[in-house]
Amino acid sequence: MSQESVSIAFIYVDLMGLPVMMADICNDYLQAPSNEKRYIVCGSEFGIVNAGKQTLIRRALYGGRVAGRDF
Repeated sequence: MSQESVSIAFIYVDLMGLPVMMADICNDYLQAPSNEKRYIVCGSEFGIVNAGKQTLIRRALYGGRVAGRDF
């Protein structure tokens, strides 16, 4: 958002007598379900049983192409 858009929004909110609320959503991308079909090949950090297996990623990756839309 541009600074002008925020200023206009605050003026409108003030004219309408509405309360202003704020929230921090910086890590919520990590919890959003993903519509993209991405997979990884598991390494040793996933345990000996899972090493080398392909795994589908079900949650959005931060910086992914559609992470914002999925959120």
